[in-house]
Amino acid sequence: MINQSKHDKMKGKFKFMIKYFFELIIIKIKKQILAKEIKLQREKKISRIRESIFRNDLFVFVLSNFRKYNIGFDCKN
Repeated sequence: MINQSKHDKMKGKFKFMIKYFFELIIIKIKKQILAKEIKLQREKKISRIRESIFRNDLFVFVLSNFRKYNIGFDCKN
């Protein structure tokens, strides 16, 4: 009987250790996935900012060329 109870305790500890180990692995995987999602969101924000800067620069370039060559729009009916 004494050996059986020790065996049961060890078995219970072993099950707990395995469960804890897999929970740690799952938490680590979730953290990695979350980190990748955050990285992708940052990259999307950076690309949006770059696109808006490019569009603004292009717009300023076009406007400066309109002014440089005195190109105007006459809206006469």
